[in-house]
Amino acid sequence: MALTIPQGVGWTALVVSAQRAAESRRPDALFRDPVAEALVDTIGEAAVAAAPDPDHDGTGEDALTRVMGDFLPVRTCFFDRLVTEHPTAQVVILAAGLDGRAYRLERPAGTVFYEVDVPEVLAFRDAVAGDLTPTVEHRSVAIDLREDWPAALLAAGFDPTRPTTWLVEGLLIYLPADAADLLLDRLTGLSAPGSAIGVEYADRDPAAAMSGVAGDDPGARRFADLVDAGPRDTPARWLGSRGWTVEESTVREQAALVGREVPVVMDPDRGGMDAWLARARR
Repeated sequence: MALTIPQGVGWTALVVSAQRAAESRRPDALFRDPVAEALVDTIGEAAVAAAPDPDHDGTGEDALTRVMGDFLPVRTCFFDRLVTEHPTAQVVILAAGLDGRAYRLERPAGTVFYEVDVPEVLAFRDAVAGDLTPTVEHRSVAIDLREDWPAALLAAGFDPTRPTTWLVEGLLIYLPADAADLLLDRLTGLSAPGSAIGVEYADRDPAAAMSGVAGDDPGARRFADLVDAGPRDTPARWLGSRGWTVEESTVREQAALVGREVPVVMDPDRGGMDAWLARARR
């Protein structure tokens, strides 16, 4: 199958999906992601590792892959629980990438997943998904989050008067402070009472933390080139100041909850950063 592999931040969607495929194939898998498995089956693990660097042969296991492999199952389970434990008829996934939840989570009839991302990433995901059967209605909202994505979401049928579950997964670290604040402000403005949001964040620059643990690793370098400042305040305090009730836990706590090791880069006892997963309700 001839596919145009996403570039830039879109490449991280491939890395995330490849690690979800690896988790899906474990005998003790915490979840099974058919879209992720289809990605690896279609273009191969080496191609996922190499994109978008034509000089990378896709062999070996770089530090970014190791961190993703340790962290992503923990993060995925956290956001999955938000969807299942706080059921709403609308679920919005910002920077959806190759998200496979619409193909693996069973939700009540009438539930709609809105997947927001740039057109090329969503087109790539749809091509990879191919003939897979979704478990829930899902609608692609093809737009760059630096543009007027609320208008595009409304045009796709989103109803701001109904409670919504928002997934802000693997996103804020790629945004400059002004853009991150604007995104959370817009999201809050679209959230009716009964809405919920899931976010992740760290106590310092994740690129610097990765560099401190991984050194001059090629995957870590590519990652460092993509991250930005993120919100001026932690999302928990930001949301709390705008009427959200926030519950937060460390990645270490969430890892223990699902029986997985916390990656070194997210373990302050081993020189990493403190990192949190938080959910909030209105």
